[in-house]
Amino acid sequence: MMLLLSKEDIRKVFTMKDAIEADKRAFRLLAEGKSQEISGMWSRVN
Repeated sequence: MMLLLSKEDIRKVFTMKDAIEADKRAFRLLAEGKSQEISGMWSRVN
């Protein structure tokens, strides 16, 4: 089962500061070889 979230759903619980910190952590883990990039994971739904 897939959960679809709207922009408003995300804005209610996830601040811009949260987003920036998540990006920093994700790139750090990728650089350290502790994660892998998976292309095509994100889709934009209008």
